Amino acid sequence: MPKRSAEYLNERREQILAGARAAFARHGFEATTIALLEKEIGVSRGAIFHYWPNKLAIFVDLADRDAERFVSGIPLEGGPEAVVEYWMEQFVAEPDWIRVYFEAGRMMRNDAELIRRWRERSDRFGKPLAEMVRRWQAEGLVRDDLSDEQVLTWLFTLTDGLGLQLAWAPEPKPEDYRMLPALAAAALAPPTEKM
Repeated sequence: MPKRSAEYLNERREQILAGARAAFARHGFEATTIALLEKEIGVSRGAIFHYWPNKLAIFVDLADRDAERFVSGIPLEGGPEAVVEYWMEQFVAEPDWIRVYFEAGRMMRNDAELIRRWRERSDRFGKPLAEMVRRWQAEGLVRDDLSDEQVLTWLFTLTDGLGLQLAWAPEPKPEDYRMLPALAAAALAPPTEKM
């Protein structure tokens, strides 16, 4: 068997992950079998198992990578409006990503390993996001009577709802949601004093 270059192996791994994301998004975790992945991606079972020991390992790898990419790209400047705009763009550009995200959330309720990984990820991203909110508060972009955790919970609740709408609507119309970034900024803005 000829030796494969590291570049080739990495490209093959990325090809499998992209195909797996599409399959998990379309069929869900349980219905996506290794045989289905072979057929839809066009690679052998051996190629898949070269990188991962099982289907769950592929799914967890996808969930970890996607969460890392998604959260690490959050714009730290511009306040809540910029964050909601960023998330909207991501959801529209990659609907399979958000479908896999929700599938991971569904599965996490009953899987200790997924819960552990989610907590690790939350710990890793929690501090920078909390600092972002405190900076917004210092700049007067966000009300200071809410904790950073409350602001983030509100933002994640809003964007999860938006993600559900865009991911599962038969014909999603992103333009119908264009008012959300401005509404998010207004909802979290410090109250104006009345004379």
